[in-house]
Amino acid sequence: MNRYDRQMRVSQIGKSGQEKIAKTRLLIVGVGAIGTYAAELAVRMGFRELTLIDRDFVELSNLQRQTLFTESDAALKLPKAYAAREHLLHIDKSVKIEIVVDDANAETLADFAGKIDAVLDCTDNFATRRFFKQLLS
Repeated sequence: MNRYDRQMRVSQIGKSGQEKIAKTRLLIVGVGAIGTYAAELAVRMGFRELTLIDRDFVELSNLQRQTLFTESDAALKLPKAYAAREHLLHIDKSVKIEIVVDDANAETLADFAGKIDAVLDCTDNFATRRFFKQLLS
């Protein structure tokens, strides 16, 4: 049985939809509460290439809502993007995950022009959201 068999049984996805998912290069900006859920679901759905951008480090106060992280991540003060990648690779070791431990700004995002197919804004920062709005206008 294929790993994505149940998902492909959904008529709106099917085999061709699963192939599209596998080919989509996904950029996730912000690996906090929303970003950890989004990244985990993306890996479980079959996205094969992810880029995670977040400037923050795991803290104990994150653990009740940022589900990928552990007490060990907080004790080691790991960058969120790095810790997320490590946990995501335990779900599916064949996924290619690039990380950027930096602000999501024009400079860092310019590096991804033409290299990604979709962006998920999972930030909790209104300035960054305004930046995305201007970028996409």
